Amino acid sequence: MLKRQYPGITTSKIQEISKLLSAYPTGLRDRSSAVHLSASAFVPVGNTVLFIRHPYLKTVLLPAGHVEPNELPLQTAIREFHEETGYQVNPQSQQLIDANVIEIPANPLRNEGPIVILTCDFYFVESHKRLQMLNCRYFSCRKKTRHQNFNHIIN
Repeated sequence: MLKRQYPGITTSKIQEISKLLSAYPTGLRDRSSAVHLSASAFVPVGNTVLFIRHPYLKTVLLPAGHVEPNELPLQTAIREFHEETGYQVNPQSQQLIDANVIEIPANPLRNEGPIVILTCDFYFVESHKRLQMLNCRYFSCRKKTRHQNFNHIIN
């Protein structure tokens, strides 16, 4: 059932996530923890998708951020997309498309050690208002990325 509903979430991912959750029973919303919970927003507009350039990792990523205390991952994806792009998504148009465990190297600029992030990736069908592509980085959905393939949702 889970595999049919969420084709990007494999049995091995579920096992890895389960181990993390068991190892941190008090939750993953404490930023002093070595493991953090985050969420991202994948928002196609036509055949383009909005990305941000991460200020510390110096790479292009989906708009994403840490799940705050008393916040659900879906709420985080909506909030972070708005904070990082200035646009709103339609919360009713969402679908969980993937969950990943990502190792982030130490950040000496912020005096932070390495962390592990458990991220929930949400796909939003549309925004509340048509997104303008001014001052935003975007890429064609038809190009496969090295990290993730969303063709099962887009096509």
